[in-house]
Amino acid sequence: TSCLASGAWSGTQPLNGSTSTGVQDSGGQKTYILTCSNGAGQSSDAVILSVETPPGPAVGLSISPATIAVGDSATLSWSSANAASCTASGAWSGNRSLAGSQTTGPVNTAGAYTYVLTCSSADGQTSSASAGLTVVDLSPPGVTLSLTPASVPFGQAAMLQWSSTNAQTCSASGAWNGARATTGSESTLAQTQAGIFSFA
Repeated sequence: TSCLASGAWSGTQPLNGSTSTGVQDSGGQKTYILTCSNGAGQSSDAVILSVETPPGPAVGLSISPATIAVGDSATLSWSSANAASCTASGAWSGNRSLAGSQTTGPVNTAGAYTYVLTCSSADGQTSSASAGLTVVDLSPPGVTLSLTPASVPFGQAAMLQWSSTNAQTCSASGAWNGARATTGSESTLAQTQAGIFSFA
C-alpha cells in the first residue's frame, strides 16, 4: 500500500516507477533502499551504485630554450587535462588558461629560475608541473688587482686584493701562481729578496 525510500535517496515513492539518481558529484558506493508495506507487514530491497572517482588533473609545462643569455627571453608552453583552473607560481604568477603559451620577456639578471603551474579539477584535486630556465651572463670577464703597499722594506710583506666580474675561475701567475677565488685577498709573505716582483 505504500513505499518509502532510504539510504542514498529518501521520501515516499509510488508503488511502481522509475527515477534518476541525479548527477553523481563524488566517487564511492551509494546504497538505495526501498521499503514497501501493507497491513500484513513490510519488505525491503536494495541496490548499490558504484561511482568511479573522477581522474585528477594532468598538467604539462615546458620552456624553450631552457638556457638564454641575459636580456633574452624564452617561451613557456603548457597544457592540462581534467582541470577546471590553473595558477602560476615561482618565477611567474597569476591565473592561467588551461592551455597556452607565454614569453618570459627579457630576463636581465643571471641565475636559475623555476616556473611552476598548478591545475585544479572541479572536485578539488590538484597537480603541478615545473620548468627551469638558466640565464647566463655572456659579457667578457673583468678583473681588478691591487697591492698595498706597492713598496716594502726587505723582510716585510704586502697585501694583494682582487675582485672580478662575470668570472667563473681565476688563476694567478707571475710572482704567485695557482687557482684563486674570484674575489679575495692574500699576503705576499715576507720578501726575502730585493727587486721588483710582478703579480698577475
